[in-house]
Amino acid sequence: MSEQNFFGMARQVLQERNPEIFDMSGLDELLAKGAKERQALDVVNAAKRAARDGSDKPVNELARLRNELFKLELHAKHSEIYTNEIAGQVKLLETNINDALKAKKQASTAGNLGAERNCEHNIQRLEREQTDLVKEFTRARKVSAGAAVVLKEWPHRERVEELSKLVG
Repeated sequence: MSEQNFFGMARQVLQERNPEIFDMSGLDELLAKGAKERQALDVVNAAKRAARDGSDKPVNELARLRNELFKLELHAKHSEIYTNEIAGQVKLLETNINDALKAKKQASTAGNLGAERNCEHNIQRLEREQTDLVKEFTRARKVSAGAAVVLKEWPHRERVEELSKLVG
């Protein structure tokens, strides 16, 4: 015994009995009306939310602005630390490359071809790593500089001072 899907037949019967259910002619007007009602409710709800949460109070505005300033300061500090860390890694790789070059020179002086080839591979590997780290350092330096500029040009400093005097 096979199972049959009766949706098509049920839809046809419903369409014959109640054709207004499947009528799509007024859909655009209904959607536009619903969007207008939603906008009006959003304005009312935003005002109610501000009154309930107290976000319109000076104390809460001051806390929000101080939090924003703290996050900007933290981002600037951490990006500078990360940039310095990458710079240290680049410097260490340069030292390692110089040591590998000295080892290669000693191996070639001694006539040890296997050690010389090993040093050459190490030098190539270290140079590839250095290239990647220099790219990362350039990116990190740009991010750090951008964070410093954003912190320096933060537009709400006067407002924080105003609110601090007002709140006490």
